[in-house]
Formats: sequence, structure tokens, C-alpha cells
Amino acid sequence: MPAVWTDRHRLRIPESEVWVGVPIDGFEVPARGEVIREALLAASSRIVEPRPHPRSDLTAVHDSAFLTHLETAHDRWMATGYPDDPGRDQGGGFGWYMWWPCSRARPRTTPLHGPGESQKVVRR
Repeated sequence: MPAVWTDRHRLRIPESEVWVGVPIDGFEVPARGEVIREALLAASSRIVEPRPHPRSDLTAVHDSAFLTHLETAHDRWMATGYPDDPGRDQGGGFGWYMWWPCSRARPRTTPLHGPGESQKVVRR
């Protein structure tokens, strides 16, 4: 199976990530990608450049509504105000925006806050 790689992967350098509502140091950093790429090459994997795919390729394996959800998630996220007021920084802070509405991907618990109801973040 080919592995997809581009030098553009090195451009994503997250300052932090969120794990169960708690800010942590970024994990998906370029160095991790390099280690994975080297391991794939050592295992004789074929590295290929990413290429655009027509929507018909994507709908062959994904629900069209799910693709629309992914295509619009960033704009909807920005419209919520979460970038300026992301909510609490303790566990359970998963909001409505993270879950694709299908039975296999629903959270086991109900989020304690929704759009417009977030609590202030305590920055450490």
C-alpha cells in the first residue's frame, strides 16, 4: 500500500493540542511525521504525492453528508466563537462540533455545554 507524503506536511507545527479538554504540547509535529516516513521507507513502502480526487471517489467510501460536514466544519467552528472562547480546559469539554451525527460516532455522554454556552478557559 502506498503512503502519502508531501514536504508540506512539515509546515504544520501545532503549538498545542487538546486531550479530553486539557491543553497539552503538540504531538502531531513534523519530527513525528519524519519518523513515520523513515519507518515506511525502511519497510519498502512506496511514497506518493497527494493528489486531488473527484467527489465521486470520496462518496464511493464516505456518506455525502459526512463530506459536507467536513467541508463546512471550519466555517461553522469559527462562527461559534470557540476560537475566542473555547470553553473549559478540564475533561468533558467536548462540544457538539466534534461529533459527526451518526450512531457509531456519538459520544457516550452528552456535552455539558453547547454553542454559546461555553465556560471561560483558565489558561495555565
